[in-house]
Amino acid sequence: MIEAYGQTDVGRRRKLNEDNFVVDTEAFRVRFSPDGTLLVAFGRSNIVEVWNVRTRSLQRRITVLDPQTQIGPAHAFSGDSRFLAAGFMDDSIRVFEVATGELVGTFTGHKQGIGAIAFSPDGKTLATASDDSTVRLWNVQTQQELITDRRLGGAVRALMFSPDGQTLVAGTQPFGGPGGIRLYRAPAQRDLDLATARVDASSTR
Repeated sequence: MIEAYGQTDVGRRRKLNEDNFVVDTEAFRVRFSPDGTLLVAFGRSNIVEVWNVRTRSLQRRITVLDPQTQIGPAHAFSGDSRFLAAGFMDDSIRVFEVATGELVGTFTGHKQGIGAIAFSPDGKTLATASDDSTVRLWNVQTQQELITDRRLGGAVRALMFSPDGQTLVAGTQPFGGPGGIRLYRAPAQRDLDLATARVDASSTR
């Protein structure tokens, strides 16, 4: 069950009869879309429910028909709320179009669980991280892996692009030691285009 609460004038968390939003559904993780219009509930049966916050109605149910895997803890919206990415227990990342529920693409390459996911502000690039000590950048449209950093030496639990898209931050937990923060200069669009061209060239050989 999900319950959303209105904000009182003194900032206390208290149910408001006129603002209560109660959803009778299974959910072990929830997330608001960046524009605040949608609430996404992740269930344990590979079901993702998309709720309209204003009308309090179920807008879309996304079901992943794959008995070999389950939705994991990492997920992210694109900045325009159009796409939803989720990590799965088979080490893949799947991106869905929220409005239709259709699978846009599946991203594979990580080897030890998906720890964090982030979209670039323009929605064209997907950053993913894993306990395999890598951060990978992908072309969202083509699902091509563009750039990989294999030097982290630990699990990555958090990823975030700066609002201008020029910096990517990774929160790491080195094996056997304390965590740290790494800041990357996010590749410019020209660099991503060159990486895409290299991938295209290598795939045609």
